[in-house]
Amino acid sequence: IAISTSGVSPVLARMIKQVIEKAVPSQFERLINFLNKKRQSVREKLSAVQPRRLFLEKVTQGPIAEEVLEGNDGNADILFDTALEKAENSRQAALYLIGTGPGNPDLMTVKAVRLLGRADVVLYDRLTAPELLERFARKDAEKICVGKTRCHHHATQETIDALIEKNLREGKIVARLKGGDPGVFGHVAEEVAIAKQVGAPYHIVPGVTAASGCAAYAGVPLTQRDGARSVRLITLYNDKVEDPDFWESLKLAKDETFVFYMSSTRYATICGRLLENGFSPDTPLTVSEQGTTPQQRIYPATLGDFEEKYGDKAFASPNLMIIGEAARYALTDNWKENAKEAGAFFAPLPEKRELSPCLNG
Repeated sequence: IAISTSGVSPVLARMIKQVIEKAVPSQFERLINFLNKKRQSVREKLSAVQPRRLFLEKVTQGPIAEEVLEGNDGNADILFDTALEKAENSRQAALYLIGTGPGNPDLMTVKAVRLLGRADVVLYDRLTAPELLERFARKDAEKICVGKTRCHHHATQETIDALIEKNLREGKIVARLKGGDPGVFGHVAEEVAIAKQVGAPYHIVPGVTAASGCAAYAGVPLTQRDGARSVRLITLYNDKVEDPDFWESLKLAKDETFVFYMSSTRYATICGRLLENGFSPDTPLTVSEQGTTPQQRIYPATLGDFEEKYGDKAFASPNLMIIGEAARYALTDNWKENAKEAGAFFAPLPEKRELSPCLNG
């Protein structure tokens, strides 16, 4: 591996080399030779590609590899032969519902990275950071975009469910990547039901939801002592806009932080309704646009002046609005600079393939 910064920074080149050397054991060649010796027996026992790949991953990341690296070839042979005898030459279906966080690839969990690397099929949302697939998914994995935006459902939920079921029944490991946390507005229950119906194991891997990620990157604490005592995660569907009981219920929540997801066409309406229901015009708020990404921009305001400041603005997707006393910290504690130039961090969806009714009108 050759490393060069074209003379810009030899120090950085040396640091990268050191990182690689730390990751690769000094006796790595022993492991190569051991696997070469066992190659034929593995192919004879495990003719199917997926079982063979999973077996070898387990070998190279477990106690067998440690024995080889220490030169304990006898122990390694015994452990290897025992493991191979128990290995089954059949596909192992599994469903991994993985939260990819709000956009910044560094916010993926260690478990999410590990399970994504095992997947045969990756179904990913539009809000999956582009480099996640490049960095963590296998090159030979089938990658299918199933993203959605307002009025553009590239794949309906029914189609996604069908893809999950089809691939699980074919014995494949399916990674379903969801922006943020899979349990927040993420259809988790119905996708888990498919795995249970098929009889496939499943894992739900939590991610940093947009509320906590975007608030943190805006310097906003969602709760605070003697201030915001709880948090509400809300998405404003059509039936809620004209429901007086919904807005009435918020009257008793003036010491809460509201985070409105998927409601950007209703921001001015939200401010107006809250003002009508007794909220002070000085109540602070902030809109986070493409939060945690290099394209992040923060727009602070109050309920009283939001429409004047941003009433005609079309915020870049994704975005969310944080309302409550805690939002005032965006004015003083925002530690990430706004992007200097407007731009989209997430890739656009392919041309429309399937249409579903718009949730927000």
